[in-house]
Amino acid sequence: MNTTLNLPEDVAQVLRLESARRGGRNAASLTSLVVHAVRRIYGVPPSGNRTSI
Repeated sequence: MNTTLNLPEDVAQVLRLESARRGGRNAASLTSLVVHAVRRIYGVPPSGNRTSI
């Protein structure tokens, strides 16, 4: 499912910094970071999709 998120600038900045820390977009895209955070916070098991980090 594709969707658009409007993130507050401070949250977007944290995600950009974390992405860079993990090796950039190819290693840790913003999508994968958001998916990981949602799964961790809400206890959703990994689905085996490419978006898991």
